[in-house]
Amino acid sequence: MTNHNNPYPQLFPKQAKETIFLKHFIHNPNIIVGDYTYYHDAKSP
Repeated sequence: MTNHNNPYPQLFPKQAKETIFLKHFIHNPNIIVGDYTYYHDAKSP
């Protein structure tokens, strides 16, 4: 299992910086994000 404390999980070795855990980047108290909720974009996160 990936470590949810790392903002850039290494789900796929060549795509490490294109996949992020959202909880490290979403700080609005009105938005609830789970520990393992991630976002992936091949062009730019």
